[in-house]
Amino acid sequence: MKPFDQAWALLKMPVYETGVPGIQFVTQGDDDPHWRSMDNVHGFVPTETKDGSEVLGRESEIQYMTPGEYGEMTTGDERGPTYEDFKTGRKLTAREVDDNFYQEMMDRAEAGEDIKFGMPYVWPNDDPYEHHEGRHRMSELFARGHGDTPMPVKVIKQDTRQTELGEFPGFEDAAFSSYGPITHYHGTTVGPATSIENQGLQPRLPYEAQLNAQQMAAKLQGKDMGDWYPEGVYASNDRMGGEEYAKWRGQDRNQAAALFGIRGGDLGMERYQGIPYFPEAVPRSRLVRVQ
Repeated sequence: MKPFDQAWALLKMPVYETGVPGIQFVTQGDDDPHWRSMDNVHGFVPTETKDGSEVLGRESEIQYMTPGEYGEMTTGDERGPTYEDFKTGRKLTAREVDDNFYQEMMDRAEAGEDIKFGMPYVWPNDDPYEHHEGRHRMSELFARGHGDTPMPVKVIKQDTRQTELGEFPGFEDAAFSSYGPITHYHGTTVGPATSIENQGLQPRLPYEAQLNAQQMAAKLQGKDMGDWYPEGVYASNDRMGGEEYAKWRGQDRNQAAALFGIRGGDLGMERYQGIPYFPEAVPRSRLVRVQ
């Protein structure tokens, strides 16, 4: 990409002011380069909201709420996530347990360094304690004295879309879905299955990556992790592979296995060490539970 084209693409990429000097939220537009691939952007970056756009099969819009309101909605505490001190019974914030990652990043951003943050999002009508992303960013903004400052937040609306027969067990055939045949399988267990049936599959680190505590700590601290699994929706090309993974996870979690078929024929896929994954979220409309 030529320097002029790159600069123009950056100008078109969605950036939102928070009302706090130096602190900006971003969402991912259609243009390259991508915020999600930039080392100076912290926190998950949701897809840009446009007229009629959908996120995970649901309409979304950007609304304004304060960090205090967001914390109360997603954790029950206006300060955001807390951690119990077993000696005193007090609920401690991230700062109080020396989790200073976002404090350091926002200090640097306010000092003029080119650092941005993924816009927080929430499903207010669908278990916001579970369905949200960004509470640590908002918690730090609360701690900085901006608990009552309205800030842009992506709000996922209640599911009102028209479903298709192809989303329901017993209707796996391609004839029942406008998205065509099942192309991949995602193995999991009955615990997460309920959430998946509500909100689709979101990009996450695979379980194998989470096993490496040292790399996970480096990721949280923004350090170079070397060879590292990318976040994505990992899936198998064949049903047997999905079933085997679901069985293994079931033994690990002591839960019954669950399996989802993905109608992913026209969805972009990538590979990491030969393992296929979808780099973007897979909407509920493309899933059918087959086990």
